[in-house]
Amino acid sequence: MVAVQNLVSEPDTEWEFIDDSTAASELMEPLPLSKAVVADKGYDSEKIRKQIEDRGAVAVIPRRSNSVIGNADMDGSLYRHRHLVENAFARLQHFRGLATRYDKLKRNDQSGVAMACGFLWLPM
Repeated sequence: MVAVQNLVSEPDTEWEFIDDSTAASELMEPLPLSKAVVADKGYDSEKIRKQIEDRGAVAVIPRRSNSVIGNADMDGSLYRHRHLVENAFARLQHFRGLATRYDKLKRNDQSGVAMACGFLWLPM
């Protein structure tokens, strides 16, 4: 979920939570063109699938369990690689400085990510 605060109202107002699939259309527009877009079931909507197809890409998004259309058209091998990326981000979040973004400078943050990736790559 994406948290957005209404900046027009008073600063003591509550945060408004927006579902990721609602904001996905706006977030995909500036991205470069690709051959495929891989996402999880949370992004399973016809609006998102249509936007991906209009950009000339293939939507590799599994259908929800209550969907009438099955997953026969989905590339399962490409979707399995998404799991590796998710695991890499999960392991990077074990480094507290990266997960909480303590560094204020871009170069320090990038150096921390490079060091953490190096530690993860080395066999222990």
